[in-house]
Amino acid sequence: MRYLTDTGLRWHCTRIDPAFDHVLFTPYLVHDAIERRDFNSRCLKYEDRDWNVNHEGATAYLGKRRQRKDRMLRVYNMRGYNRCEGEFSGPWARTAGRALERTPVDQWPVLGVELIRGMVDFVDSTASERIERCPLLPWWNDFVGDAGKIRQLDDEDRRKKLEDDRQTAIGKSEQRIKRAALSLWPILEAYGDQYLTTRIRYYAEGRIRQEDEQFREQLEPWKYSGFAGLPKGVPDDDVPF
Repeated sequence: MRYLTDTGLRWHCTRIDPAFDHVLFTPYLVHDAIERRDFNSRCLKYEDRDWNVNHEGATAYLGKRRQRKDRMLRVYNMRGYNRCEGEFSGPWARTAGRALERTPVDQWPVLGVELIRGMVDFVDSTASERIERCPLLPWWNDFVGDAGKIRQLDDEDRRKKLEDDRQTAIGKSEQRIKRAALSLWPILEAYGDQYLTTRIRYYAEGRIRQEDEQFREQLEPWKYSGFAGLPKGVPDDDVPF
């Protein structure tokens, strides 16, 4: 990697998967821990779990296979042994790539564990009501040792991720509005926005899916961004006291 940089070639990482073969914990053990919510993560939720068993073996996921997230963990035994593998894409791949470039090769395994720990730790959630105070589960503690955590993107990647998140969320919002605009326009003009809002809520109640909640969470940070007709700046009556 350093050779590529030193020779002046332009390159960038699009995905990095640190993998550890012959780990002493199984996908079943990881799956059970996830089901008990015995994990601490800022980027992955219980709803992001996935599980697959077939004739080749079993795979436990935290971060769904078809979900657009830039970090994911999978543990599987499809080759006859247990493998723990992180997946880092987008801005996290670029941050990981720079870290690999400046780290001696013999330290790459430690760096891989630090990247994975920055994504998730498996903990004993019964030890405390505050998940960040819970001790590591013994099998996870044996794996990570005294490795630290890489939780932050590099500054330039953090700015790029924010911009990508904004464009994705607001772009999807605009597309949905655009598709429905003509069919809803007569109702809006005849009965007003309050009536239309009330009826949308009425028909949506009880039918909200997990992906709908996730999309709402993606939209909320840009409520006062000033983009696509949104207000710019938080109004006085929306500031908590």
